[in-house]
Amino acid sequence: MTNRTSTRADTTLGWLGLLLMLVVTRLADQSSQSQPTVGGRLSRFLSCRAIDGIGGVGWAIDRMFPAPAPARDGPAQPSPPSAVPC
Repeated sequence: MTNRTSTRADTTLGWLGLLLMLVVTRLADQSSQSQPTVGGRLSRFLSCRAIDGIGGVGWAIDRMFPAPAPARDGPAQPSPPSAVPC
């Protein structure tokens, strides 16, 4: 039996990531153009800060749900010496 809650959380986080990427693409156009007016410069500043905030959200989500470490059966075994003819 699979863990349905984990699957739903993964799907939800995937959709959230997709939505945030779409928001960044809309904001990137505003933040990359030079703006001659005060309102335009304020809009550019806010869109840059929004992109920074979205990056922060992604960083926080990555830290909240770390990838599980692979299971190890025991201590690492040293590799046997190779047979080198003299």
